[in-house]
Amino acid sequence: IKANLRVTHLNYWYEHGGVMIMGYEMYRRLANGFGLKSKKIKAQAYKCLVDPGPDIIGKLIVL
Repeated sequence: IKANLRVTHLNYWYEHGGVMIMGYEMYRRLANGFGLKSKKIKAQAYKCLVDPGPDIIGKLIVL
């Protein structure tokens, strides 16, 4: 998937809520702007993932 499309999906998730599941490596790449050419797209990805950032579930226990 193209990086721009990934950021488009991130923006949709950021605005509408829900659950975004991704691996740490993908999170790191998008948050740091690796593979993103435009400064505008890098800023959008950073806004969605880092500032203020998502609510991350560290441990989920189901009884």
